[in-house]
Amino acid sequence: MRKKKEELELSKYYNELSNLENKISDVLLMCCHLGTMWKQADLLTAQKLQNLLFPDGIYWDKEIDPVIEP
Repeated sequence: MRKKKEELELSKYYNELSNLENKISDVLLMCCHLGTMWKQADLLTAQKLQNLLFPDGIYWDKEIDPVIEP
């Protein structure tokens, strides 16, 4: 009886690890296509992606890298 209980407990963790491996694969795939995702995203999705990648915002020095007006 005790062995069955321990096996059930271990199987619970295995399922969580399996799901974790799937999530890691999903994130790696997403990282490989960030440029495409950004270009194809609507404004709200692009903002969410930007906040995910740069939670503190994006900063630059205007003197070193000025914005070029078209």
